[in-house]
Amino acid sequence: MSPREIRKAVQHAQAGVEERRRWDGPSAEDLAFVLDTHIPGNMAAAVTAALPASEGGTARDAEVASADVAFRGALAALLTANVPAY
Repeated sequence: MSPREIRKAVQHAQAGVEERRRWDGPSAEDLAFVLDTHIPGNMAAAVTAALPASEGGTARDAEVASADVAFRGALAALLTANVPAY
């Protein structure tokens, strides 16, 4: 995929997360996809997206409780040597 296509995919996935959050729906699966798209090119953004707001991130508590989100966030934190986030 080209960088342009990746940016579009991230934008669409992020819109899905925001819509589900807006309606208080299950958004962890969508957030996991957003993390998958961030990890190859912008791991710092993946760490921020996977951390709960209380830790400086943007994820909701229900999202960080998801094993899929936690795994991807931990992977991104490990690869960026972000020990506090890991």
